[in-house]
Amino acid sequence: MNKLLATLLSAVLLIMGLIAGTALFFVLLFVFVAVWASFKLRQLWARMTGKPMVQPFSAGRFDPRYGFQQAYSSVRKSNSAAGSAAHRGQIQDVTDVEPRAPSRPD
Repeated sequence: MNKLLATLLSAVLLIMGLIAGTALFFVLLFVFVAVWASFKLRQLWARMTGKPMVQPFSAGRFDPRYGFQQAYSSVRKSNSAAGSAAHRGQIQDVTDVEPRAPSRPD
């Protein structure tokens, strides 16, 4: 009789463990799908509104293209400022430099 109860108890515990494992699997699957769907909806909304798409988990990453764009934009700003009349007026204010003809390389 004890052997029958031990077998029955182990079978019940096995079935309960399988049910608990299956429930945990489906809960984690649901959470994963919900998080994935929320990021996809954010990307779709950004695409529809024309805003830049923000990649998930990219808060601390460095994009080298941004550094080059920032450097090139500052050069463009300084070149456009060099063509302005105010900047040319400042260059003409320099009096301690005497211009000379360029020399030819031999």
